[in-house]
Amino acid sequence: GIQDAWNLGWKLASAIRTGDPGILGSYETERLPVAADMLNLTKTLHVNRSTKRGELTNQLGLDYRGSPLSIGDPSGGFVPGDRVSDRRLPDGRRLLEAMRHGGATLLLRPSGDNILVRPDGYVAQITPDRPATYAGLDVVQIGVAD
Repeated sequence: GIQDAWNLGWKLASAIRTGDPGILGSYETERLPVAADMLNLTKTLHVNRSTKRGELTNQLGLDYRGSPLSIGDPSGGFVPGDRVSDRRLPDGRRLLEAMRHGGATLLLRPSGDNILVRPDGYVAQITPDRPATYAGLDVVQIGVAD
């Protein structure tokens, strides 16, 4: 439920800011398979009377690799559609804390392409460019180590 709300929330903000509701079509593409998988899992857990929880229930391995919003080829451990993992930044901050600004984030790499991260923490694009906005949302640039 929380990931559904986060996914839809930033897309609604984008649609409102740009006046273009087109991005909302990606919500169903990304979240419907996740919802179906979770319903199947909960049914299986119920039928088997299982209380076991773990990787399947925490959804940390979730990705949007097949999404129309995931653009580019993998680079340096980053894959479009994958969730960005936390790491220490050169200035000492934690990446996930630095990304709590409500917009998109551009990870500036000293070598290789930059990593554009959606507001929900998934890689949108791997690009040599430095976009100032993404889907109508401001992009904050953060330097990262390779």
